[in-house]
Amino acid sequence: MHKKKIRNFVEINAGIGKPFKHMSSSNLENSALNFRKETEKPLYSWNSNILIGFDFMQTWTIAAGLEWSEIIEKFNYTNGKATRIEVKIDPSTQQPSDTSLVRGTLSERGQNTLSLLNIPLNIGYQKKLGSWKVGLEAGLGLNVRLKSSGKILLAEQDVKSLADLNYIYKTKIGLSAGLAISFERHLSKHVSFMIKPQYITYFSDWSQNSNPVSVYYDMLSLNVGIKHYF
Repeated sequence: MHKKKIRNFVEINAGIGKPFKHMSSSNLENSALNFRKETEKPLYSWNSNILIGFDFMQTWTIAAGLEWSEIIEKFNYTNGKATRIEVKIDPSTQQPSDTSLVRGTLSERGQNTLSLLNIPLNIGYQKKLGSWKVGLEAGLGLNVRLKSSGKILLAEQDVKSLADLNYIYKTKIGLSAGLAISFERHLSKHVSFMIKPQYITYFSDWSQNSNPVSVYYDMLSLNVGIKHYF
């Protein structure tokens, strides 16, 4: 039976994984770095992809598309010796009558989210092993959007919303590199099931240049999906 030497396909996959966060500062005594290390903890990441590509001789593949991913972090700040100024108002004049310094516990908790839109370009090599095809994919990605939400600790007792601060994270990161191992099995003549562990690293700092803390992320995830051949 004659087989097509070149087949085009559409691949849809989604996955969940573990983000790895690296923070540094050129100032060894930078308190902002310590504040962020103590209050921000990566929990998990998830992503979804749609790719359009070509299969050459059932051996080589090339594909490009869109990827949406999010990194979820836990924000937790507790200060058991927080202080605040309490102002007493005179009910008759509605004017301040006395001020005092009050000690107590300040607690701020929440979830930080980093949302990314990427354009990946992948090249792969695959080999048939029994009823499965095992492949290796490598590629580059271009980030076209980064959006951040949640909370950040700037100084003692100074918790701010990321949505109100445009000098913390960039709006675009730039290039990333990815490596994946694919396991593919045909369910029918045109449709196959895929399992794909993948690792992605970003070349650039995610922080704005004016931010004293440099932040980098890598992501390891396990994706599953389907491929439709035409």
